Amino acid sequence: MMCQMKTWMKTLLVVVLCLGVKCAAMCPRGCDCDDQRLRAVCEVEARLDYVPHTLNPALKQLILLDNQIRGVKSSLSVYRNLELLDISRNQLTTLGENNFLESNRIETMILNTNALTAVHNNTFNGLVSLKKLHLSDNKISEINSNTFKPLIGLETLDLSLNQIQWISGDAFRGLHNLNQLNLKSNVLNAIPSNSFQFVPKLQVLDLSQNSIHNISDDSFAPLMSLTDLYLEGCSLSAIDSHSFRRLTNLSTLRLNSNHLEEIPSKAFMDLTLLEELKIGDNYFKTISPKVFSSLQHLRTLDINKCQYLSWIELGSFDGLSHLERLEISHNKLLTNIDNNVLSDIPNLRYLTLRSNGFVTLQLEFVNTIERKIYLDVRDNPFHCNCSLEWLRHYLLQSNTSVTQMVNQTSEYISYPFLNLLGTVLGVECVSPPSLHTKLIVDLGNDEFGCFELDTKIPIIIAILIGVLLISGVMIIFVIRCKYGLSGLVKNQWLTGDNSTTNAISQRNDLNYRKPEFVFIPNIDLNIDETEGHLQETARYPLKMTPITEL
Repeated sequence: MMCQMKTWMKTLLVVVLCLGVKCAAMCPRGCDCDDQRLRAVCEVEARLDYVPHTLNPALKQLILLDNQIRGVKSSLSVYRNLELLDISRNQLTTLGENNFLESNRIETMILNTNALTAVHNNTFNGLVSLKKLHLSDNKISEINSNTFKPLIGLETLDLSLNQIQWISGDAFRGLHNLNQLNLKSNVLNAIPSNSFQFVPKLQVLDLSQNSIHNISDDSFAPLMSLTDLYLEGCSLSAIDSHSFRRLTNLSTLRLNSNHLEEIPSKAFMDLTLLEELKIGDNYFKTISPKVFSSLQHLRTLDINKCQYLSWIELGSFDGLSHLERLEISHNKLLTNIDNNVLSDIPNLRYLTLRSNGFVTLQLEFVNTIERKIYLDVRDNPFHCNCSLEWLRHYLLQSNTSVTQMVNQTSEYISYPFLNLLGTVLGVECVSPPSLHTKLIVDLGNDEFGCFELDTKIPIIIAILIGVLLISGVMIIFVIRCKYGLSGLVKNQWLTGDNSTTNAISQRNDLNYRKPEFVFIPNIDLNIDETEGHLQETARYPLKMTPITEL
């Protein structure tokens, strides 16, 4: 009996001693165990190559980042209260089958950046409470039928940064509550339209950074609840007219960083509630009138980094009566823009034209807008002369108004390009050389050249008046000389000079002497007498003299 008592007392002592060092004994070296929050974190210092099974069985959060764990096997069956499991940045090659049967309370599982090559039909059995599953940055190449069927409560599925090239039509069967699906950065060459029939509640779909060259009609028809669609960087060159049919609830569409040579305006006609559109970094050269006219609820439009864009036609933004934010930046060939292009955007509040090819901007460009807007025109090759003086005043006024707005509310500071002083005031001159790198807001009127022009105006006016007066005097002098000369000539012809007239008469008498004719009466003369008279008359030669009215 005494021996039994001693044995019991020894056992009790061991238990008490163990209780005194409980945390140190059950928490592996390099781990941080918090029994109050029921949380254990074992990161790189722990150097684990397996899931520890000596932690508090009541754990709710188990984080095993940056270790060398290769498999989970049945180690997780110890922790039946787990709600969050993170085994990211390890060396997992497989998850096996039925290893989560006792983990029916896990809501979030993060298995990013491992070496997983496949997931099987029975991999996720038992995870009936799972809401978020992250399998990003692995080596999964295909998704087979019914892979996620046990995950009836799943809301978010991240399969980005894998090598997925094929998705079974039944791959998402059972995911009736899924609302976010991330397939970014895989090697898909077509939209997996058939698999979408099992995710009717999907709201966010990311297919960016795949090799999808074209989108055919009705590719997203089953996704009537979709609100956000990301297709940037897919090498898209063609979008059919009804590619987005039935996406009547879509509010965000990203088509940037593709190979589109024209804006797919016909495809936009089905997107009646779209609010945000990114279509920059494509190959189109111009923006034609009314290409966005069907997007009457659009609030944000991004047309950045279009290497071939050189012209925006008048009426390009026709119909965008709700547009508030417009970004047209980093388009190096865009050197000019119609002064009235903003007249179709009555509610515009933020406009960024940063890093384009603008040498100057006209005041009329912003005068077409009724309200004062936030304007970012940094990094343009501005030639600072008098035509840009208005921009200095505008930037200073914008800084004041934006500062007042920030002091009153922070509602409008959500946009990333809103960086008060640096953005509003940081506009530099590129030319002339004397003003290179100088801030426009720091220049005076004389540096813009406006002051010189003002001082020369009176001189120019005086010179013009002098030229006009001299010209008038010369014209009057010429006219008077003309009339004087004409009168002198006329008087000489009408009155003449007596001596001149007499001299002329004497000269005429010498040249012309009136012949003396012999009157022969009508009498009978003999032939001899007649011949004598004729000979007498012949002695005076006849001279023909012209007769004038004078």
